Amino acid sequence: MRVEKIFIVGAPGAGKTTAAKELAKKINSEFIDTDELIEKQEGKTIPEIFEEKGEKYFRNLENQVIQKIVDSQEKEKIVVSLGGGAITNPENLHKIREKGIVICLYAEPEEILKRIPKNSRPLLKGDNPLEKIKKILEEREKWYRISDFYIDTTNIPKEETIKQIIDFLKIAEKIHFSRVNLAERSYDVIVGENLFQDENLKEFIRKKLKRILKSAKKTFLISTSSIKEVPYGEENLGKVVSRFLSESFELHGVNLPDGENTKDAFYAIFLWNFLADKDLKKNDFLTILGGGVLGDLGGFVAGTYLRGINYINIPTTLLAQVDSSIGGKTGINTSLAKNMVGIIHQPSIVISDISILKTLPEEDFLSGLGEVLKYSVSLEKELLEFLMSKRREIFERDSQTLKYIVSKCADIKARIVSEDEKEEKKTRMLLNFGHTIGHALESALNFSIPHGFAVSVGILVETKISDMILSKNLFPQCLEIFRQFFNEKAQIILKRLENINSEKFFSSMKLDKKTRGDEINFTLLEEFGKSKIEKIKIEEFESVVRSVFGEVLKNLSSAL
Repeated sequence: MRVEKIFIVGAPGAGKTTAAKELAKKINSEFIDTDELIEKQEGKTIPEIFEEKGEKYFRNLENQVIQKIVDSQEKEKIVVSLGGGAITNPENLHKIREKGIVICLYAEPEEILKRIPKNSRPLLKGDNPLEKIKKILEEREKWYRISDFYIDTTNIPKEETIKQIIDFLKIAEKIHFSRVNLAERSYDVIVGENLFQDENLKEFIRKKLKRILKSAKKTFLISTSSIKEVPYGEENLGKVVSRFLSESFELHGVNLPDGENTKDAFYAIFLWNFLADKDLKKNDFLTILGGGVLGDLGGFVAGTYLRGINYINIPTTLLAQVDSSIGGKTGINTSLAKNMVGIIHQPSIVISDISILKTLPEEDFLSGLGEVLKYSVSLEKELLEFLMSKRREIFERDSQTLKYIVSKCADIKARIVSEDEKEEKKTRMLLNFGHTIGHALESALNFSIPHGFAVSVGILVETKISDMILSKNLFPQCLEIFRQFFNEKAQIILKRLENINSEKFFSSMKLDKKTRGDEINFTLLEEFGKSKIEKIKIEEFESVVRSVFGEVLKNLSSAL
């Protein structure tokens, strides 16, 4: 990502102001110190503001200053030193994460005490300042750990601190950060190429895992034999990832069968028992190397084992990288419907290496495009225009094109999850465009059709329904978009729709998780790139689906 705003955070005495000032000189950027701005604005020192107006007044000023900085368009590049407690306000944390890179400086409590002049820090006034420093560091740790890069300045000169920051900024230029902002549960989706091959990128990820999973001793790798055998550089993916994890953690793992049928209570119970046998503790974590099925199952197991342990996602399919690995929706299927049992349990990090997509089987790649088209058709017209202009590059799996697509979709998903994690505002329901029909199709066909293809059919059916309800005519254009991307392989797969169990299809549709009472919250396509949620009576919805479903399939078959 292009780094324009750099925010330096950390405890008082960690060296933020000195480092930020020197860094700004080195990279020819403007330097800003939020404490200095507040002092200039108020005509008083920070201790005086605390003494006269209190901490609440100071924090309010601090929030206002940070808002002005993130909104400013005056300077392309700035380096900002933030007050030690600034990011303990989730709004501030979210703002700076969205606008730039966050670097945390740390120092041992004893070193901080040596560095801080007496009476310069109001929160350390009184007896036993060392204990107060320790308490502040402990309380703020959950916020500081969310930073992009972390440096312990205790025993290194300022020149080394600056060197490490500049080296990190070079790494940051190679990758993209999509921010899921959920206060102290915030995490990143890291998108890049050769993340486990490039030594600098690999070391960055290793340090980040050790930082965000500070107390972990063990990790348990959930994958499949076929995924592990995927070529990755001169080796296979399983070997590379296993070696990477074992360098920092005690590694255990298991290979599960491929396919949607693995997303079952049987395998959840199997994994719970396996984790217990390996003595995984509350502070340990799961690593999920796979697509949407393993992500859903593994996340569910992580969220329920010991009432919740951490997990990380390393998605290996286009569908998982753009959608299912982000947002914490986990679950298993039942005989009645898809995702009938599950919880929302967020990962600690998502690591999306687009080089894995280069060898993805064509059927899986096309399935992932179904989810990409969902984003573009219903939420992001700019992405749709990009896709239509880059068809050749997409099918050639051009690296920069794939990185842009995965990053853009991850940004959209992360933004919506940050705003409405549990679908309380209905915003997150917009991500389900095509899924009401798609999930019912999967269940009715006993999961013999890939998820992305089911969603693609769902998008067309739901566009047709939207046209009927909103008096639009978007379906012909939508059909043409899908014709541009789906080939003969898709036609063969879609022929399986001829074997659909219509009774099971409609019964599964009624169990959709967006139903409330006798109504369903349905996503309506208003125009390309814009959709909304509207309540529809389930009986009326079923009637509408019956009236358009056959026609849509006929049109789709003719188009392909």
